[in-house]
Amino acid sequence: MQRCILIIAFLAYFVCAAADHADFTVCKKRSKLCLAVAHSEDTWNDVRTRILQVQLPDNTTTNVRFAEVIVPFWIKFWSISSEERLALPIEKSACFKDARDWVKAIDPPLYNRQNVLNLGLGDAGWMTNCLLNNWITRPNVTTVEADQMLKTITKKYFGVYEDPLHRIVIEKPLTALQKLKRGAKFDTIIVNLCDVFTWSYISCSPSTWANKQFVEGLFCNLKSGGKVLYTAPVIDNDKKFVKLFEKRFRNNCTYSRTFVEWLGLCLSWGPRPIQIPIQLRTN
Repeated sequence: MQRCILIIAFLAYFVCAAADHADFTVCKKRSKLCLAVAHSEDTWNDVRTRILQVQLPDNTTTNVRFAEVIVPFWIKFWSISSEERLALPIEKSACFKDARDWVKAIDPPLYNRQNVLNLGLGDAGWMTNCLLNNWITRPNVTTVEADQMLKTITKKYFGVYEDPLHRIVIEKPLTALQKLKRGAKFDTIIVNLCDVFTWSYISCSPSTWANKQFVEGLFCNLKSGGKVLYTAPVIDNDKKFVKLFEKRFRNNCTYSRTFVEWLGLCLSWGPRPIQIPIQLRTN
């Protein structure tokens, strides 16, 4: 009997320790959708994680992105307050496998500084952090994000920062492209436009943003020889965006399939790009 009680107590402790705990929540008044910054702990691997969650009106929760939290060994993670957990730094240099595939596809030069346009922070900045911290020569990055709340959360809790080589512009992506094309030219444009407030494989479909004006804006903002990368779920009845890109880029595009999405790479001129080898996701 005592042994059973000990086993149950151990399992209860483990479940509680591994469960997600929301330490900060902010809601959109009009949409009734909420963003939460939660934490979890993997007791087996001694890893603490910060999570960006979308809380839907039907009380369901979707995890958007994870970041590893740096916790000094003398701190008991669940014994400190929510404010203290939120103040813990994250491992900024972490570049998830899918983000590393994007950087590999960009194939940046070792020593020349690239000008990069990053469209979207809807993934809690995982791509932005990868761009800022994992190139031999840091690129000059302009990030465009339509939601001021998301900018605030990613900067405060997920390690995204602004400095002379990175600026975040609050603007709708199409509007930004139309304004930029008069002067700015980029070596690479990354389209990462899933909206965390409507996050799902359906809402992340390029049909929500890919139209002729948008693709034209991408093309006009690229340098000669520049690259545009974008991702979308695999939806059999939603492939018209492929035709938009291939028509404007004169079939100078390739597509590599992951477990749930396509990674597209288009060049503004030159030889057809090499197919990007990407492994299936395991998480």
